[in-house]
This record gives sequence, structure tokens and C-alpha cells, in this order.
Amino acid sequence: MATNRLIQKSWTSKKEISIEADHIAIRTKTIKDEMEYIIKLGELGFETIKRTDKTANLSFYTFLVFTMLDTYLLVTTWYSKGPLAELILWMFGFIFFAALCLYSFSQRNKEIIYLGGGQKVLELLAAKPDKQTVLLFIDEIHAAIRAYYKNKYSHFDSSIPYDVKISTLSWLKEMKAITNEEFEDLSARQKTESIIGFKSQEDHR
Repeated sequence: MATNRLIQKSWTSKKEISIEADHIAIRTKTIKDEMEYIIKLGELGFETIKRTDKTANLSFYTFLVFTMLDTYLLVTTWYSKGPLAELILWMFGFIFFAALCLYSFSQRNKEIIYLGGGQKVLELLAAKPDKQTVLLFIDEIHAAIRAYYKNKYSHFDSSIPYDVKISTLSWLKEMKAITNEEFEDLSARQKTESIIGFKSQEDHR
């Protein structure tokens, strides 16, 4: 189900993205700090870039080796009835490296989506909370951008030349901010207003 807010949580961070009337509000919280900022809808575009971050793979395999080594030492010490202190040492080592291994595993092949095409870029995790929710939220952002452009650029001052108005409306139609029917209606309206304005100017002469 689409919503105007998306919450993305991981083991060490939380990111909340909200769609407002003319901007996107982002709030992030990590172990180290908290941050709030906004991206104006006019600063975003419709480009979508997907990337898979594999930097955690090396950490995962490294910690996996240490976990297996600690497991071997723990079992060997247990069966050989070694010192209790040594047994406790290998036990804590196993827990420590197993936790790091599990965390690294959760970060492997992390899919990231970048929303660009404008002055700013918005970064989203592709599967938090799930892929379908993220894709629906991206559609919501694109719809908000189109609505923003429609509200801002589909109303014209009477002094603006007719060809500039039509060019602007064509641009709005191209980005799907207005439908074909709206384009035809607005174009006809601007043409009528231009003719009336032209006649008014002649009447004053």
C-alpha cells in the first residue's frame, strides 16, 4: 500500500523519509549521530539508478573464518578437558566473531536505489522494509514531483507570450505532469486568452 512516508531500519540505523507539499523531509539516526534535512521537489528528477554494495562480503568471509576457528578451538578444548579459563576465552571469542559474522552477512549484496536527474540525489535501500513498498514509495515521490511542477508552471501571467506558454505546457506533458486532455484544454484556454488580450490591446488604440 502506497504511503507518503517510508521508514527504513537496519541494525545500526533508522531512516525516515516523508513527502511534503513542496519537499522531501529526511531524518536519519545512527549510533553516532542524528540528522534532519530536506530536498525540494524541484531539485529531484525521474532518473533511477540501482547499485549493489558488496563491500561487506570481505568482512563476512573474514569473520566466518575466525568463527570456524573459534568453534574448532572451543570443541577441542571441551573434549580435551582443557582449563576452564581457556574454554571461557574460546566461548567469548566464538560469540564475538559469530555476531560480527551475522551482521556482515546481513549487509552483503545490499541493494541501493538513487533517485536523481536533478540537482540533488535521494538514496534509498531497495529492500527496506520490502521491495514492493519501496517501489510504491518511489512512484509516490514521482507523482509528488509532477504535481509540484503542474501547480507551479501551468498557471501563466498574461504578459507571457503564447508560444512560451505552449512550450511550457508541452514540457509538462512530456514529463507526464499533465495528461493529453489537460494539455489540449490548457492550450485552448491560453489561445483564447491570448486572442482576447490582443483584441483588448487593439481596443485601447
